Amino acid sequence: MRWFFALLILANIGFYFWRASEGGGPPEVAGVGVAAEGQPIVLLSEVELPDGGVGAGAPESLLSASSGSSPDGGAEDVAPVAAECWTAGPYPTLAAARLAADGPGDLKIRGKELSRSVEYWVYLGVYESYAVANAEHQQLRKKKIDSFVIRNGPLENAVSLGLFSDPDRAEVQAKRMRQKGYDAKVRKLEQRDITYWLSLEGVPGSPGWEAAYSQLIDKKNAEISVEKKSCNLVASWGEFD
Repeated sequence: MRWFFALLILANIGFYFWRASEGGGPPEVAGVGVAAEGQPIVLLSEVELPDGGVGAGAPESLLSASSGSSPDGGAEDVAPVAAECWTAGPYPTLAAARLAADGPGDLKIRGKELSRSVEYWVYLGVYESYAVANAEHQQLRKKKIDSFVIRNGPLENAVSLGLFSDPDRAEVQAKRMRQKGYDAKVRKLEQRDITYWLSLEGVPGSPGWEAAYSQLIDKKNAEISVEKKSCNLVASWGEFD
């Protein structure tokens, strides 16, 4: 049996040398290779775009990742910074608000109307001077008609015959005085109660914002509050130069 195996080995050796002498080369050894139809691996840096850049022919997923664009090919959207509105106040007068607004910051002055009242004034005049108006007032006093001289406002140096909130009552008084021979008139007077505020309106970080914001914050004290408000609300207040 041993001689059979020795003969088999010698036959294999002889077959190997015979193949080598015929130029066939050693038998092929099966192994793991790349399929002929497979795509070669290409580095992104080795691929050139038509304009000389890198990336033409590279996989789309790699190009998207390297360029920072969104998957659909468009540039990524950057959310805009929203505008903010801040106010400081209230100030009792326009003059006080103007004094507070004086500084390096671009602050606006806005007026917030708290209330509005309408009254109807029955009067005589307006006379050319206080002396003339006072003389008329003294004549009315002698006749026991209530009156006084108006010292300021749009009816300065007129003689008041009554102030009414109801226009019908004002007309009744004026008619009564006309029947007595006086040229009584009725004037509608509208009075508004307004508070004044400093306002900062713009985009944080924009030129001049920090200086204006610092100026606004410095106004805060026991009587003046500094608050962030709706820009639509602030825009509804009247603006003063």
